[in-house]
Amino acid sequence: MIKKLNIIKHKFTIIICLAVLILSVTRGSNLPKITVQNIDKIVHILFYFAIGAAMFLDYFLENHKFSFNRKNLLVFLLFPLIYGAIIEVIQGFLPHRTAEWLDLLSDFIGGLLATVFFYFFRKKITFFLINHINIVHRIG
Repeated sequence: MIKKLNIIKHKFTIIICLAVLILSVTRGSNLPKITVQNIDKIVHILFYFAIGAAMFLDYFLENHKFSFNRKNLLVFLLFPLIYGAIIEVIQGFLPHRTAEWLDLLSDFIGGLLATVFFYFFRKKITFFLINHINIVHRIG
């Protein structure tokens, strides 16, 4: 059975993905110039770490826990990779952008780092989020 996509449940992931898409198709001359070697690969890693982090946050807000079962791990690792591949294909058709395999590898590394980060720090992140959510509910 296919579940309907509930946009509200995935709001942080959607917002970050839209921001990454917009920045990925923007003409490079419209972006700030930084003269650090391979900075674009670092930016890719950060973008896709952010996508992974947003996915984990959305999952936590829906389930009130982190679950690292095989299905979730596949989703958390494959979604950033597939999304990055789609953007690389789009960039291949833009006259002011180019598609690169190393960008896709950097995207995967970013998603992988987010997964590793949330796996190792899940108890501390859970504690922080539960306390933060309780504070927000008491104020509101």
